[in-house]
Amino acid sequence: MGFWIDALNNNQFRVGGAGKNNQTFYNIDAALGYLKKEFKPFIEAYEEGKKEECKQGSLIIKTEKIVIRGVKKRKITSIDGLIVHGGLPIKYLENVPYINQYNYDVTPFVKFKTKKGTIVERCFEVGREYDPVEWDDEILPAIREAGERLHNIRKEVKEAEKTWCGEETFII
Repeated sequence: MGFWIDALNNNQFRVGGAGKNNQTFYNIDAALGYLKKEFKPFIEAYEEGKKEECKQGSLIIKTEKIVIRGVKKRKITSIDGLIVHGGLPIKYLENVPYINQYNYDVTPFVKFKTKKGTIVERCFEVGREYDPVEWDDEILPAIREAGERLHNIRKEVKEAEKTWCGEETFII
């Protein structure tokens, strides 16, 4: 489960994470105590290096199959590993499909091209229920394609960072 902590003005700290409401604390010890308590499974998995529990660099979306008044639905129960807007490569955001979340207080979305060629955005957030056909045939394939695209672009960025470095001097 991903989490974050922001230092605010007046010695305040805001803590949040996927599937959790933001909490504000007035000292760092209280904020860290909350993190240790609420995100204990993630921290333990990370420290122990359990890849099945903490797949670094992966987007993990957990869902539950439910029936509401006789209608099948898929409900998102958690989202982990989502990279917010500022951490995404510019090249990734220049074309579809891509997943984006402008900051931690905004609903994440996937932007993609439909089979008819129309570019659309579909929000996905914890607690939201989806028609199984919409999820399985439209949203999930777009998320997977966007994730694969991000993976490939991040490999390109790492390679560019290795090769495009050093100083040059131009004498004119």
